[in-house]
Amino acid sequence: MLCGVVSAMTIRMSREDKAAHLANVFRIARADGKTGGEEAEILRDILEAIGGDDSDLEAARTILSGPDQGFRLSEVPSQRFANMEDMVLMALADGHVGPEEAAPIEKISDALRYSQTDMNMIVRRAESRLQALRRKAATTPSAPRPAPPPVPKPLPPPAPPPAPPVQAPPASRASAPRPAVSPAPPPAADPAPPPASSPRPAPPASPAPVPAAESPPDWVACRAARSASPAPAEYCFGLGGEALNPWGCRLARMDWRAEAEWLALGAFRDDHTFVFDRAAIADLLRRRLADARDCPHLCAAYAEAALAALPSRAMPSERWRYRSASPGAPGSRRVCVRRVRHGAETHTDEVVDGLVPLGVRGVEPIVRRAMRRAARRDVNLKLLFEEANR
Repeated sequence: MLCGVVSAMTIRMSREDKAAHLANVFRIARADGKTGGEEAEILRDILEAIGGDDSDLEAARTILSGPDQGFRLSEVPSQRFANMEDMVLMALADGHVGPEEAAPIEKISDALRYSQTDMNMIVRRAESRLQALRRKAATTPSAPRPAPPPVPKPLPPPAPPPAPPVQAPPASRASAPRPAVSPAPPPAADPAPPPASSPRPAPPASPAPVPAAESPPDWVACRAARSASPAPAEYCFGLGGEALNPWGCRLARMDWRAEAEWLALGAFRDDHTFVFDRAAIADLLRRRLADARDCPHLCAAYAEAALAALPSRAMPSERWRYRSASPGAPGSRRVCVRRVRHGAETHTDEVVDGLVPLGVRGVEPIVRRAMRRAARRDVNLKLLFEEANR
């Protein structure tokens, strides 16, 4: 999901997958027989996310007008997940998901064997994107924006060529009315010469503004600090800093620590099982690494391997504990927490929104597995984890 996409920041698809992706979204948009302006705005957002253009829209229209009216899904799991999210986003455009829109989405979900937790994640991500689009539209009403692409409808039959216009015969010169001639205005009197006086000196020319020097990107300073570090390769993983990161880049700002917001991306399957939202984590990581895409030390292949090595779920244990949350916070859940203190077992009801790691024991297997998958041998893992455990 990350390798080769760090600079593009879009979902990488073939032309055929883009056309099928858009056609699936269009079918949801047309399911209730209504198309509105917000659906066109959502379409523009989807088009940018998949790196599509007008030719992809035309290819999607061709699919819609063909005999095969079934949904086509990509063979790539991440693309199928993104397509499902875009279909749910389009269904939410009018604030109401009707049965005509819900039925095909549920059918596809069953065919892909998505669990209810997976669908809850998809719906929550789609709702967040819709709210972000509405906030953006409300805060920038005067910004010039290109016209959104319309939601396509079935192709109409070709119209007959228009008849050539009939030209009126030219009027004869004798009958043509002559334009009225207005009298010329009298010549203006010459202005009186100004009184003789000493010539005034010309004002000094103002100096041309000096353009402000553009500050270098963050990775430039980070590269210099890396070069000055006694352990350059380990520096990228956070050696000498506050916490380690499993991605091999400090600029990702996604450290392995209890306060890290990215570890709360997910949902509880039950009171004791937290399922990570891999798509949301991958999307955040992709955006963060875009700032460092020109750094010669960034290894996108390793970052993708680390993402693949991330556990799909976690449970309270010696490596994880509940993450406390405020009542009513988005994604929060009230659970019964069991604790053993001084040999006595207690049970208390607490509001939580995820799990947080206890120390770096949980990140070590992720890094080791990603190192093997990416065939990296330039990092001294013993030094890295010994320093982190101090």
